[in-house]
Amino acid sequence: METVNDIAPFLPSTLQQGDYVALTFFLTTIAMTSGAIFFFFQFFLVPSRYKNSVLVMGMILTIAALNYIYMRDYWVAQRVSPTEFRYFDWLLTVPLICVEFYLLISAFGAPKGKVFRMIGFAVWMLFWGYYGEAIDRENSFMYGLISTLGAIGALYEVGTGIPYVMNQPNVMLRKGYITMFGLVLVGWNAYPLAYMAIPGNLLDSFWTPESLDIVYNLADIFNKVVFSAVLFLVIIAPSKEYQEKVYGKEYADSKNDSSETNYHEQIL
Repeated sequence: METVNDIAPFLPSTLQQGDYVALTFFLTTIAMTSGAIFFFFQFFLVPSRYKNSVLVMGMILTIAALNYIYMRDYWVAQRVSPTEFRYFDWLLTVPLICVEFYLLISAFGAPKGKVFRMIGFAVWMLFWGYYGEAIDRENSFMYGLISTLGAIGALYEVGTGIPYVMNQPNVMLRKGYITMFGLVLVGWNAYPLAYMAIPGNLLDSFWTPESLDIVYNLADIFNKVVFSAVLFLVIIAPSKEYQEKVYGKEYADSKNDSSETNYHEQIL
């Protein structure tokens, strides 16, 4: 019995059939938790140059998973959107996503100022978004516009990181960075759309308040779990060092040519 009580926060025992908002909270919790476990185990297998990226991704998913446990319980108990919890999550994970982008380009001459600008714009976006959604909803449209300026700035800084990888011989790094930028470019748009549909805002007639949490939850899966999958599957998994460690040297040699191997050796 004591063991069951210890793991009770992770079980859907308080969820009801038909409560789709609570089910998306639970789905997101499971997705984030499994992703975090995967990345922390992969930390011991990936090449040294990717260890920081894997560690940061594990942190992002762990923070989100723990936060979603509380948000799920808050929703089940109160039937109210856990706005404060959600912004606490984003205040930690969005800057870490900015760090993730910077780690991929830092070896190729990207200045340290770029990551600080990314984080600064992200915090601006979140602060004014929170102010409009949780403190002054009567003027949420105005604060949403102010918040959008931060989002544009953060996306601009991430996008201008592309030239740092375009001239590198690692095709998978180029493809991965551009794909990850495309994901946040699309995925981050879900948040302002949901924000504009909060009661009293421009699009409040399009969705019910309950639907907003479903949009937010599914957007978090896309922007964290799918994002992390691209980082791993497109950039890390194809590297020869990783394949040698996991599958053996013969398999790795059959999947990688000498130019890719030389490139990896140069930047280690």
